[in-house]
Amino acid sequence: MGGEAPRSSCLGGERLFLSGAQLFVHQPWMRELDPLGANTLYLKYSILTPRQAAYLWIRLTTVTAVEHWRLGTNWSAMMDQAYPAANRMSGLRYDLMLWPAYGGSAGNRTNAVGNVDFNNGTYVLQTSVPDCATAGQAPCVPGGLPQPHVILSRNGRLYSNTYDNIQPRIGIAYSLNDKTVVRASFGMFNDLWAGVMQTVQDIGGDWPSVAQILSPALNPSNQVATVNWQDPLASLGSAGLPAATPFGQVEWYRDPKAKDPYSEQWNFGVQRQLSPNTIMTANYVGSQSHRLTVGGLYNVALTPGPGTPAEVTARQPYPYISPTFYDRSIGNSSYNGFQFATNHRASNGLTYLVAYTWSKSIDVGSSGFFGIESSSVQNPYDIRGDRSVSGFDLRHVLSASATAPLPFGKGRRFANSSGLVNYIVGNWQLNGILTLTSGLPYNVYISSDIPNVGNFAPWSGNVRANRVGDPNVPNPSTREWFNSLPAWLARI
Repeated sequence: MGGEAPRSSCLGGERLFLSGAQLFVHQPWMRELDPLGANTLYLKYSILTPRQAAYLWIRLTTVTAVEHWRLGTNWSAMMDQAYPAANRMSGLRYDLMLWPAYGGSAGNRTNAVGNVDFNNGTYVLQTSVPDCATAGQAPCVPGGLPQPHVILSRNGRLYSNTYDNIQPRIGIAYSLNDKTVVRASFGMFNDLWAGVMQTVQDIGGDWPSVAQILSPALNPSNQVATVNWQDPLASLGSAGLPAATPFGQVEWYRDPKAKDPYSEQWNFGVQRQLSPNTIMTANYVGSQSHRLTVGGLYNVALTPGPGTPAEVTARQPYPYISPTFYDRSIGNSSYNGFQFATNHRASNGLTYLVAYTWSKSIDVGSSGFFGIESSSVQNPYDIRGDRSVSGFDLRHVLSASATAPLPFGKGRRFANSSGLVNYIVGNWQLNGILTLTSGLPYNVYISSDIPNVGNFAPWSGNVRANRVGDPNVPNPSTREWFNSLPAWLARI
């Protein structure tokens, strides 16, 4: 990680000019080494004419330093066309991210992990491991393979690739007159890497392993060093033996058939010059996002009701698997907003910007990843019941900024003949920023399993209160902003 900027170096190229045809072919190769350990190779083709500019980009990125993942690959191809005379630009992009295998080489056994597949109730092993009687310690399978509901990955991977990441884009600008411009655009965008770092850690050390191989806080600075650099993990000892089956562990799993999320985004706007130094802009901005991550506990009971733990288990889709955290790409969201802005530039030294956004963001329990940002669902089998405003929804946002020079010093209204005085009091300016927003959504919940389905995590807040009274008060104040009386008392 770190703050080092990406380093780039040009490795070669070829340029060809054909007179008369006005054709320009540019074929440079560029290798980019970024701080995350990703190596990127670019290939670009360009064709320029008086009426059209066309570009084809091909990019190959290989990632080698993301936790315990082995070599992963991201292919991208982008085609853009610009028509300057028509003020139109269009493009098409395709991305392919190939999920790598988890762990290192077969010798260090970090690749002996697995993942639950709730599409068919199986536990998928990434690689074959020996039985515990032979190995003597993890990673191993008690009793050896085969095991009921335990299968071996066909390709040595735990997650499937997504092959439909096609992303068209188009943008248009039209001048109504010399002071008014209308703009519109549409585009589709895929997200290939959201949550990948955490997803990597979630399956580390899972069955048939027993733990991740790590030992934090070695040789603290206030103590004499005792750990040998030649074998810093020697104190961990034997890994022990795994449980008889993988179905009793509670981990963070991911649907092996999950797909990359994507967003359809569009906007329409008008920009008007009010004066030589002032511009006003009004935009409508919208988006629809699909295949978002929805997490939380899964394989809980299908229906609520009374019963013993054994009776609750019997109501689960797969009674032999304990409820566990499971991410699926089934979420969706929408955003619609109106954006207004006035920008005034340097008239008598004064510059200001005033912007206001009125918007609404809605999703179905997919505001964030891994149980944060109010991202939880009450019923994992009916996520439509959790459709509501996003955890980060801000209905109103007003921001303003201004810069004004003080009228003191050389060349200002109040100048002074003394060079020292001008140096001290001159060339100062006032800057100000103001931001006002409406509040974030507020949830009232308890950490409990009232429905008796097994869907309980202390931090998730998936059991929410029902509204039974009127929360409004006639005259809100700092003493009472909402009706705090119990509903039964308010009805007396």
